[in-house]
Amino acid sequence: MTKGPSERLFAAGRRYQKPSASSNLDTDDVYFGTNPNPGASEFQGNQPQATFDPGYLPKNTWYYWRIDEVNANGTTTGVVWSFRTGAQ
Repeated sequence: MTKGPSERLFAAGRRYQKPSASSNLDTDDVYFGTNPNPGASEFQGNQPQATFDPGYLPKNTWYYWRIDEVNANGTTTGVVWSFRTGAQ
């Protein structure tokens, strides 16, 4: 998957953090779940804050997320990222 200016990373604590220098960024639409093509069923809501915590994640499971940037100019669809939780 390609990294770009709207790249998001899940860090320790399974949270994403907005980049500090986003221009015209108002809010983010967060998609998170086990579907490799996140859609309406993975939509977690529109997040005005800088973090999203998905809560407990079962072990040995693949997760996918996408962050869409939303501002006065419209919505920019982000790339899909993935990770797998550990087996223990």
